[in-house]
Amino acid sequence: MAGNSRNKPKRRTVRFSLRTLLLVMVFVCGGLGWKVERTRIQREAVAWVLQKSGTVRYQHETTYEDGVWGRKVSPPLPGPKWLRERLGIDFFDRIVWIDLSGEDVSDLKQIAGLTGVTLMDLSHTVVLDLGPISRMTQMRHLDLRFTPVSDLSPLGGMTRMERLDLHATRVSDISPLAKMTHMRDLELNGGISVSDLAPLAQMTRMRELDLYGSPVSDLWPLKEMSALEVLWLTRTNVADLTPLAGLSNLEKLSLKGTQIKELSPLSELRSLKHLGLGDTKVRDLTPLSDLTDLRLLRLEAMTINDAEFEEIKAALPRCTVRR
Repeated sequence: MAGNSRNKPKRRTVRFSLRTLLLVMVFVCGGLGWKVERTRIQREAVAWVLQKSGTVRYQHETTYEDGVWGRKVSPPLPGPKWLRERLGIDFFDRIVWIDLSGEDVSDLKQIAGLTGVTLMDLSHTVVLDLGPISRMTQMRHLDLRFTPVSDLSPLGGMTRMERLDLHATRVSDISPLAKMTHMRDLELNGGISVSDLAPLAQMTRMRELDLYGSPVSDLWPLKEMSALEVLWLTRTNVADLTPLAGLSNLEKLSLKGTQIKELSPLSELRSLKHLGLGDTKVRDLTPLSDLTDLRLLRLEAMTINDAEFEEIKAALPRCTVRR
């Protein structure tokens, strides 16, 4: 009896070990199957992009630092050479960059499975539906210039987005962008009909915002954008600059063709270097007198008399003043 009781735990241990081995085999086979399927999807997507005369880049050959993309020179290839020659590069690396700019592309279904893409250029295409790329939640840079895109809802999950170009699109509602708090550069220009900037209120990392030609009038959503360096408000409906008073890092500001009359909110913007006031109703330039870092002041098409012109030039001797 004693001998039997000693043998039973041993048999249980053997059965447990076999069960564990089977589970490991299932997980390994499942993981390998997933890897093979992912490789197939990527390989077919790459072939489609190249067939459309587009370009792709793999992660191993791409660099990204502080918002700037680059390409490595002769980077080492991933994986053992002998295995790479048999399985292909797509087994070992993922696509992070797709450029289809200017190509004959209207449907993105063929690349829907490339969920690791971080940069995509679709400018000057006829893409209308962004639904197929909605799962590309790693996206940081998306260029949609000169496309017929109007619905941005598929981009709602791309919360890592840092640069988005919507120049000359048909967009009017930017509420799907509200959670993109990493945004650094946003182009809402080229005649698009965006007027409500409320979805931008949490984008406090923004460095450059271009609203040229949009029907914007309320700038209060920009109030907390303390990192903002460049702001284009040319040909907008803006009349009140009060929300900009605390943007101490602002270096370049274009107000040409706006409805502004009062410049006092700019009086403390000590970092300002370029300021465009052409074709506005501003009459008093004295709020600018202490902006000693100002290097270029544009006053074209303004009713500034000679005395006022000479006065501001004297107050800002290192600034080029044009009218």
